[in-house]
Amino acid sequence: MNARPRMSPFALALLAQALVLGWLLSQPLYWAFHFEYALAANLAVLLVGGAGAIGALSHPRPLFSEIARAGGRILASLAIAFVLPLLAQVVVGSCDVGEGIAWFALIPGVGSVLVLGEVLCLRALGASRRRMLILHVLVILGAALVMGARAYFGLSFRLYNVFLGYWPGVLYDEFVPIELPILIARAQALLLATGLIALGGGIVLRRHLPRIAGVALLALFALSFVQAARVGIHPWRAPWQRNWASPSRAVT
Repeated sequence: MNARPRMSPFALALLAQALVLGWLLSQPLYWAFHFEYALAANLAVLLVGGAGAIGALSHPRPLFSEIARAGGRILASLAIAFVLPLLAQVVVGSCDVGEGIAWFALIPGVGSVLVLGEVLCLRALGASRRRMLILHVLVILGAALVMGARAYFGLSFRLYNVFLGYWPGVLYDEFVPIELPILIARAQALLLATGLIALGGGIVLRRHLPRIAGVALLALFALSFVQAARVGIHPWRAPWQRNWASPSRAVT
């Protein structure tokens, strides 16, 4: 018998990912950003656990070739989810680039595992690839609408950055407590990353990817400029040229 459990790699990856994410979310942002080994552990979980989870979805084949094939797919799936928000964040310039890279390495790591579990459930329910396309486009649109509403009404921009969830311009040695607005901002970024990973990972129809990627890129850049205007950050300036305001400033 060649039967083997298909859920175990995903379950292990999800458990390890949840432990890392839970630990990071429970820490003040100062420690979460500066514990590089925690972020490195998250990336290891992403590459190893995610590769095993994708391999469990593929046709039966030897373990090592399965993991190698899965590793290539999961790296490809990170392309859109990692690059687009990172480019948008660099345009806004509201965080140190190094910390932005580290944080966005965390978000796709969580999102990729969630997408794998979601696809397992959708396949079990008999969902077609077209329905998966519609679902993940709706996820992206929903996250973008939330971001757009926050930009239009100025919600939480006075205190919290849309993508990273910390105070724009705050000193890095300040302890920022984990509060509901921060968790909402992180959940919003996770929603967006999850939808983008689903599209980038070949879960949906491939002929739609260039069009969707272009629209997503334009939307993220537009929202970045809106955010920059709302909080008074001027895009395209070097970090040392920006005039950071205090977190208590008024939004005009």
